[in-house]
This record gives sequence, structure tokens and C-alpha cells, in this order.
Amino acid sequence: MPVAAKMALLTAARILGKSVRRLHLLVGFVTLAAFLASGMYMRLHIPPVAFLGDGRHVMFTSRHIYILAAALIHLMLGAYVTPVPARAGRVTQMIGSTLLVAAAVLLMAAFVYEPVAARGRTLVSALGLFALFGGAIIHVLAALLSRPAEPTPSVEADL
Repeated sequence: MPVAAKMALLTAARILGKSVRRLHLLVGFVTLAAFLASGMYMRLHIPPVAFLGDGRHVMFTSRHIYILAAALIHLMLGAYVTPVPARAGRVTQMIGSTLLVAAAVLLMAAFVYEPVAARGRTLVSALGLFALFGGAIIHVLAALLSRPAEPTPSVEADL
């Protein structure tokens, strides 16, 4: 591969890496703000959330924690993610990132749609959790599969 092509690929990877990082940091901080806002809502709710009965109290608390989980995953990816060199790996990362962004939106919506509106468990939180799980696993697999294989010791070298 010519040197100019390698330089172009490296530059494109750096730009893509920065934009993916920025996306995850932005979504992470917005989701963290939603976590803080949902906590304030629960604290200021009348009657207090703790007095709503076990079912609604658990729904508020669990949806609140789901939002925190999504925020932390985005912030960690924003701090550490780097695009993998192979095109297939980058596509895999983008699929994972898309699932994670969808998860953050769904989990924030679940806080409003389920306990606030007294609807009970719906597909919104379930899809949000599945997307969070799937996106995280896809990112881990993309990173693990893109690593070069470590050389194994050769039996012939010992002879």
C-alpha cells in the first residue's frame, strides 16, 4: 500500500475516532444530566416516591439506575474508544454505538413513560436494556476481534 494511502487511512481513522468519542461524550453527559434530573424529580415528587408503594417505588428507582448505567457506558466509551483498523470492525463499532445511543434515549423515555405515567413495565425499558446490553457486547467483541493475534511459541524453535 502506498505511503499516501496509509496516511489518508490514518487521518480518516483519527477523525472518525474523535467524532465517535465526541458522540459518546455528548450522549454520556446529556444522559448524566437526565439521571440528575430524574433524581431531583424523585426527591421533589409529592407524595415522596418512597411512599408510593413498593411497585411504583421500585419502578422509579430501577429506571433511574438504568439511566445512570447508560450514562456511564457512554462516558467510558467517550474516554477510551478508538476505531479499529479493519472496515468490518469499524462498522461493528458503529452498530454498537447506534444501539447504545438508542438505549440511552429509550431508558430516559422509560423513566417518563412507565413510572411517571403509572403504566407499569412496558416494551420501552425492555428494548432499552436489550440495546444497552447488545451495544456494549458488540463494542467488546469489536475490540477483542480486532487485536492482532499474539505469537505462539513454536515447538520447532525449541529444538
